[in-house]
Amino acid sequence: MSLPTYVQDHLQGWICGGIAVLGLAIYGFTDLLRLSIGRIWAISGVCFAESVRRKIWLITPLAIIGVIIVAQLQRPNDERDAIRQTITFCLFATGMLVSITAIILACTNLPREIENRVIYTIVTKPTTRLEIVLGKIIGFARVAALILLIMGLFTFGYLHWRAWRFESGIRDRLAMPGEVDAVSRPTLEYYRDAGLLTARDMAFTPDVEVYGRLPEAGDPRRFMPDMADGSILVPFEVLPTDLLPPGVPSSANIQPGISGLVVRVKMGAQKIPGYVSPSPQSNLPPTIAAPTTQANNYLPPPAIAVQFLDDNSSDIFPSRDINNGQPFLLTDLDGKKPLNVLIPPASAQLIYKPGSGMDKPLRFSVRINGVVPGWDYFVDPDPLEVVVVPVQGHDPRKLLPMTDPRVGKPAQPIFHGREGTAGQQIRGGEHAPVAVYRFSGEAPADSNGDLTFEFKTNVERNSDYSEAGDNSTHVTFTAFDRDTNQESPPVKMALESSRLSYFRMPAKFVQSGNFDIRIRCDSNEQYLGLLTDSLGMVRAVEGFDFNLIKSLTIMWLMAILVITIAIFTSTFLSWPTAIVLTLLILLGRWGIEQLGDATQPGIGNLIATDMGFTDPNKAKVVSSMAEALAGGLNVLAKVLPDFSQFAATEDIERGLVVPVDKLAAAMEVLLCYGLATLALAYVRLTWVEVAP
Repeated sequence: MSLPTYVQDHLQGWICGGIAVLGLAIYGFTDLLRLSIGRIWAISGVCFAESVRRKIWLITPLAIIGVIIVAQLQRPNDERDAIRQTITFCLFATGMLVSITAIILACTNLPREIENRVIYTIVTKPTTRLEIVLGKIIGFARVAALILLIMGLFTFGYLHWRAWRFESGIRDRLAMPGEVDAVSRPTLEYYRDAGLLTARDMAFTPDVEVYGRLPEAGDPRRFMPDMADGSILVPFEVLPTDLLPPGVPSSANIQPGISGLVVRVKMGAQKIPGYVSPSPQSNLPPTIAAPTTQANNYLPPPAIAVQFLDDNSSDIFPSRDINNGQPFLLTDLDGKKPLNVLIPPASAQLIYKPGSGMDKPLRFSVRINGVVPGWDYFVDPDPLEVVVVPVQGHDPRKLLPMTDPRVGKPAQPIFHGREGTAGQQIRGGEHAPVAVYRFSGEAPADSNGDLTFEFKTNVERNSDYSEAGDNSTHVTFTAFDRDTNQESPPVKMALESSRLSYFRMPAKFVQSGNFDIRIRCDSNEQYLGLLTDSLGMVRAVEGFDFNLIKSLTIMWLMAILVITIAIFTSTFLSWPTAIVLTLLILLGRWGIEQLGDATQPGIGNLIATDMGFTDPNKAKVVSSMAEALAGGLNVLAKVLPDFSQFAATEDIERGLVVPVDKLAAAMEVLLCYGLATLALAYVRLTWVEVAP
């Protein structure tokens, strides 16, 4: 019997909440009523004083010396990168120091007190076991706060000193004529004006597409990139029963897709003005072959290729299974008449993986790209649908693209650039594709003056690229306000690969919050790699110091959770084993998530097949065991704490504002799992015979 959906989605909360209620409110109700803040604080003071006497705080100077040495040995790209690396070193040392100290102190305290009979003195006093556990948690939390205070003050002072030195050097370089090249000047001017220690409130967008040419106002057509520059993707989400032939009951024991599919595509094409087909190459040596005297004016008719991709962008079945691997000619250049692409039954059945359940949605995408150069391929809205071939006498079933949650309608095709080593790519030169970053609801904090954007790309060059002359990459940016249909003047700049660059746009072209940033590469034989976070808008700039406080607070919440789990494990294990178990609990969820597809439904059949079992009974046994193990790991991952919610360094390292939501998420994990382990530690300690 499966659990209700609302229980499965919040399994950890239900389990941890139940443990906390049973352990504290019911089992420990009497001790809860006797709770004394004074006794708890006294116990915490003993733990804190003992840790100070053991000179735990002396570890921090060693960490500080290590950070200074490593920071001096770094090789940054520029001043901002030097500050970023210094922040990384400081916060990494702080997090490691406070975590290791918390685990060692909390795991060794109770076993040592029981072994030395110190706890006998405590339990003979009017002190409950709940107060003992709470006192030790608060005491070690005070130790963690002391370490964070020392490391935080060092981080604050060291970073401000380094930033002051770098900013002075930047001002001097900008003031000297000819010292700064054209590529570096916009970035250094931004560093000078905004400072190196900042917390930027950034706006990013996941909506990035690559078009063959910019769409014209009022024209519904969208042009896809050339055959080597990209394609269009149309995502689908269907149930396995939707792939059954209409006329066959869903309870029938047949494979979804057994009747095949038909993809109906409406796509048109226009000749590229001035395009000349390359002349065919002769097989004869150059000294014998006749010279080429004129260009080849013949242009083959446009054609497209169709592929089916899974969630990992891998082919579900080979492209040769469709039309024997041959492209489909476009007979209607206006794109009004649909082109029928037949998917044979043997291929259509591969969309569904047996054993994954008939109620689990299937996700796949249909990719279309042009295969004949010299044509601009375009589509209108809703250019594609998939049809399930029916049983004779029944109407076909139409499968529409998956619903776009932003508009509540079937998703429009995604215009995708060619894949490179760093995301989608756009080619530079004439008739080159254009990348469009589509922002929605991202109005800037200040609509006056200019707005700053940051851009970082990976540049790749053809093997024929010449190193002579200007080696920098030239890019043009424009902003287009979709509400007013106004486009900004172009902003041209030179940039380097894998280096942050900054440019400014007039705020009036983006103040509505619904705008596009259009990017062209103007350098021939060069390709820009684009990710969703390659372009960002600086909405506002805040102070660095408050950002640092928020990061250190998240680390402190993490330390409290570590302490609580460590105290719980130390109530029934020796301290070395308790340390190991504490680490397993903290890192267990992350480890299971790293298994990826190995814990997904259907893995059992794959394992049985890979092991070569031909006997159906043996294969079923192996498959069932593997499925049970994968299901158990998934449940365990949901129960274990999500340690990733305590990621306190990623945003501040990038100079971004640490959102309050991250503080709330860390507090939620701490309350959920911390209360549960507190209750377990209390209950376990009441069972331990420590009285004389």
